[in-house]
Amino acid sequence: MLNAEWDESALVQKLSVYLPEHVMETLRKRAEREKRSLSNLAAYILERAVEQDKDQDSEGSS
Repeated sequence: MLNAEWDESALVQKLSVYLPEHVMETLRKRAEREKRSLSNLAAYILERAVEQDKDQDSEGSS
């Protein structure tokens, strides 16, 4: 299930997702190792994935 809320004041959106336990545990360990919050790590990973996807899309249309 996916839930997104728009927060106009911060120009960010809130996203809630359900993840398998093993994925959450992996993310928790990485966040601890990198001294980040779990939320910050998830946002960072998702932003990178979106940028990589955009790069691949632009390469394919060239």
